[in-house]
Amino acid sequence: MRWLPIALLAAPSAAVAQTDLELALAETFTPVEVVENVPTLLSCAALYRALSLAIGEETDTGQAFTQRESYLASIAGVLWFADQGQAGQSESDILAQMVPPIDAATEIFFDHMEGVAATGDSPFDEEIFGQLEFCDAIYTAMQNPE
Repeated sequence: MRWLPIALLAAPSAAVAQTDLELALAETFTPVEVVENVPTLLSCAALYRALSLAIGEETDTGQAFTQRESYLASIAGVLWFADQGQAGQSESDILAQMVPPIDAATEIFFDHMEGVAATGDSPFDEEIFGQLEFCDAIYTAMQNPE
């Protein structure tokens, strides 16, 4: 079961209409979609960053989200280097590819949560919880390979 994380990343999803959040995120990750699984990992990193900012980076939960963000962004960087590193990309080149999509997606998630909070008393909706459940499954599987 060592390859469970990759199976989770590559799992087919049900054919449903994409939401505005999903469409905005897909567009954000276009520059890095040349490397399989990198957009998914960066999207999860951005979600964890947005949650950390929403909850408070100084809290235990915020710090846990920050740790998950760093871990998944690092794995994305390793995958990027394994695929694109032979093309002469340095570590700073890789970082330059990873950071802008994470920053943009963090803003998209944060804006979404602000919009949800404006219509209710919580910034979290089913879409955020669904994304979080998916990202947590990937993170947990990577932490506990069998």
